[in-house]
Amino acid sequence: MALALQIENPEVTNKVGPPKYSDGLKEMAKKDPAFAGNVYKSLEDLVKLAKESKQKSRSYSFECMNREKRQFVHDLATTHFGCTTEAYDAEPKRNVVATAVRGQIWLPTMSIIDVVQGVRKAPGPTSSNASTITSSSTMPSFSDIAKIVRS
Repeated sequence: MALALQIENPEVTNKVGPPKYSDGLKEMAKKDPAFAGNVYKSLEDLVKLAKESKQKSRSYSFECMNREKRQFVHDLATTHFGCTTEAYDAEPKRNVVATAVRGQIWLPTMSIIDVVQGVRKAPGPTSSNASTITSSSTMPSFSDIAKIVRS
């Protein structure tokens, strides 16, 4: 629906917080964090490559995997990165190919591994606040912090 309405990243809202990963995605990430982390990193790299590429789209072919892992790739890629996915070949050599089309993709605000592990990331400074903080080579003073809070 977000793509039809031409919303670039449906996960970006006015409220701060982690993406709404499904229970199935979270369960797989808890059960096999190395696999989930590798899939997330591959999709993140694919989206970044597609955004920087002169080509309209870029694809990544995942290795052969079982049905449960393929479902994880499909769900994560489509729901949280905006990629399209398709499975190829017959069992036991069935694999997933994810395609990122520039203008239809985005990066989640927080990785599934961070969400599962309960990692909280503080929001970065806004552009107006960043100059106040970085302009001093030492720690900001109380008055600097007060200025940031008031802005």
